[in-house]
Amino acid sequence: MRLQETEGRHRSTTLRCWRTPIMARQRDFEGRTLAELPIEGDGVRIDLTAHEIADIELRFD
Repeated sequence: MRLQETEGRHRSTTLRCWRTPIMARQRDFEGRTLAELPIEGDGVRIDLTAHEIADIELRFD
C-alpha cells in the first residue's frame, strides 16, 4: 500500500486492519526494507515526514 503525507507536516498515524498483521515494513521503491514497523493490536504505527510517500507492506497469517 502506498501512503502520502499531503499537509507538509510530520505525522504519526496508525493504520487499522481488518485482521491483525504478523509483519509490517516500510520499503523503498525497489522493494528493499527501510524499516520494520511496530504492530499495535490490529494496527500498524507509521511515522511520515512532510510530503513523504511511504510504501508499506503488510503480511497476514
